[in-house]
Amino acid sequence: MMSFVPVVESEAYADRLRQRGLMFFEYYQSQAAEAAYLDSTILYLQTAAALGSPRFDGQDEYALGGALYGKGSFVQAIPALQRAVVRNPAHARAYFLLGRSLLAMDRLQDASRAFGRGIQSQPRFVENYIGMSEALILAEQYDQAIIFAERALALDSLSYAEAYYRKALAFHNKKNLAIARGLYERALQLDPDYSSALLNAGATFMLESKWREAVPYLDRIIRRYPHSVPALFNKAVCLVNLRNNNGARAVIQRVLEIEPDNEAAKDLLRGIAGR
Repeated sequence: MMSFVPVVESEAYADRLRQRGLMFFEYYQSQAAEAAYLDSTILYLQTAAALGSPRFDGQDEYALGGALYGKGSFVQAIPALQRAVVRNPAHARAYFLLGRSLLAMDRLQDASRAFGRGIQSQPRFVENYIGMSEALILAEQYDQAIIFAERALALDSLSYAEAYYRKALAFHNKKNLAIARGLYERALQLDPDYSSALLNAGATFMLESKWREAVPYLDRIIRRYPHSVPALFNKAVCLVNLRNNNGARAVIQRVLEIEPDNEAAKDLLRGIAGR
């Protein structure tokens, strides 16, 4: 059963709606990450704003932007989060969600500025360093991306698997595969089910034609996510190169059951036909 911490409600109807919207967002963040609570957050806060509820420290705009971000409505989230950081220039998490929303819209420079301002506002808030590293990787600025990932890890090396992952990804793109693989392993120590780290660790072996070594990483993904097409396809490639054509056919068939129009899988299947 859902329960909220009691609050003293304002006599103003619009402000009561605002308080309820904030409560739903807090509940989503702290108790139950269910989309229905985001819908309630958006409904109450947008209605309160339309009725002229007073806005205070930007927390209402942050909650609205955060709920829209959580729903994948990045275009709508951006202006709400921009208003949040205008009202509270020290709101590091609002800068982070703003940066992430901008990344989702391929606005790399704007995202980098948002993460940078978040770092300036609260230099010990780790997520903005990780966000900056991601933006720099997308901009193919790998050396700078490594620097920001290292800054994140200098602040907290025990809580953020993604910081190791971003640093690994930068080295991966620089073709430093052994270093990248070690960093993927560090990420997996913190989060053993980190599917992107598993997939990319396997890919480092595949790039070195170490097909047998790649397969266990792919199998770990498939056990947890049986419909992961990237993991299944990569495993099929490994099996083809290990001359296990029957096994490869079976895995490719699984890919085609999930994605019947997957042309790469069809090409791979045609390549082993008759073998």
